[in-house]
Amino acid sequence: MISILLLLGCSNDSITDPIDDFDHTAESNLKLTELKNTSMQFTIVNDHVDESEESLRYKVVKDQTIIKEGSITSQIENSITVDNLIEDTSYQLILYGKEDNIIKDNISFRTFDKINQGYQLFYLIDAENPTDHILNIQIFGYINQIQNLELINRGYHTMHGIKIIEGSLQASQASKVDENEPRVSINNAGFFQTSYQVDKSYFDTGDHGAQGYLGKNYLMISGEQALLVPENYIDDQINYINRIEIKGFLNTPVNWSKNIGFEQNKGIINFMSHLKDHKDEGIRASNIYAFNPDKFRVKSKTIANTSVKIIMENSLDSKYVNDIFDIYTKMSDKWGNGVGDQNYTIMITDANRFRQVGSWGAYAGEWTNGQGFSATENPYSITGEMIAHQIYHRWNAWERGIEWNFANSNYDWGFWNEGFNEYYDDKVRTELNIINHDDLKGYYNWYKTIRDTNQDTPILEYDDQYDNWRIIYHKGALLAYLLDKEIQNSTNNTYSLDDVLKFAWQRWEEDNKKFDYETMFDYIENNLGVSSINEWKNKFLINNDPIYINKFE
Repeated sequence: MISILLLLGCSNDSITDPIDDFDHTAESNLKLTELKNTSMQFTIVNDHVDESEESLRYKVVKDQTIIKEGSITSQIENSITVDNLIEDTSYQLILYGKEDNIIKDNISFRTFDKINQGYQLFYLIDAENPTDHILNIQIFGYINQIQNLELINRGYHTMHGIKIIEGSLQASQASKVDENEPRVSINNAGFFQTSYQVDKSYFDTGDHGAQGYLGKNYLMISGEQALLVPENYIDDQINYINRIEIKGFLNTPVNWSKNIGFEQNKGIINFMSHLKDHKDEGIRASNIYAFNPDKFRVKSKTIANTSVKIIMENSLDSKYVNDIFDIYTKMSDKWGNGVGDQNYTIMITDANRFRQVGSWGAYAGEWTNGQGFSATENPYSITGEMIAHQIYHRWNAWERGIEWNFANSNYDWGFWNEGFNEYYDDKVRTELNIINHDDLKGYYNWYKTIRDTNQDTPILEYDDQYDNWRIIYHKGALLAYLLDKEIQNSTNNTYSLDDVLKFAWQRWEEDNKKFDYETMFDYIENNLGVSSINEWKNKFLINNDPIYINKFE
């Protein structure tokens, strides 16, 4: 069993938000300081309490029943302990002003269960003081009858995703703390806790810009950009540990809205709520968003049985919202069906705030249930390659997507996984009149610089240690374009590459059949009737003949 709790809320004066330079003073600070199976402890720090009257009151609530309540009048830190709680149960801790309808702060938490074997983690992610740009994270846990548990910084799709502030990593009842890695080891059975601070000001890593961001009006991160996670893959641990449970809570300013890519119950996040067996990737890659609703517009539309939600900063033109819905709809049409997920969230913030300090905006990752990034207001940014690329990956690459049959293929899958993707990013947006093959034209101009050189390597033999990544992405897009034209021309436009996507997705949906090049080209030849496909394959994929596309010359 695992439960994880993160607490955030310290200040950092070394980096100033380019546009968020206003005076922010929290009236109170509610902190969870201890969490066990039948008890918890919290503190209230308040610098503005009038000693002559009861200015703040608190309640601990379970299912609308008050478990404990009281008030504070002191100007110093107040520590309150609550005993006789029920194991493995959710509660809410609420801090009020003078009247019940004025909520100063609130935290949901869940007590641990005294399990026989396994571990529980509970993460409280506290973004209550957003202009500090700091997430103060506290992890409460319980471990029993397993040899060792290590919490580490392990990225899924980021560089320098967790920028832990020097000196902030602390642990209690843990045997080892390594701040350089960072790493926390727990060897002894029982309850433990650790805490650290993550700097989420603007920091350009060179990989999509800043890896997540917390500022005046929003938090936009993926799990791997803030969370220390168990070292061993959770998928593997499940095979030999009786119980694993990972939960948490996101604490934000009271008026903010939240959108989190995990199941939630009474405010408690279930980090183990992903389908199939990719729970470890899900914890690191899924979206964690929160925002001031006065500064963002939120639009939702059901597309292919999925509720697609767009959270867009008000400073960006609303006309792009419908374009994004159209891209998602068109992509669903290409595949012939939706992916079966109930929700998909896209958060887009204004990148202009970062122009003083970096060439990129902020980036919150990409995965099955959402994507978040900053953009400038132009069609090549908001409705550009990034938005379409990650939408496409829902069918091909991410958790719900088609798996590749590595056992039945000696070739690199990059052409199918990324080259097709880049081609459809261009094709879909061209059909919607957002662009006019602008992406493919750019890729072709690049390709001409390597054509007839030893840099033009065969795409099926791509090696990411030696070859240019653009071979599988951009050369792959050009080859997918040629393959589409080969199918259309050979069938008098009866069929296209779209039919290959539909075929691959139908096999996966109905029978969980993985895909490979042999299956692909057999279908094109025998089902679509393209007798020339083996000649095409040998020419461009095996012999690596140079590519010439008159349309883009």
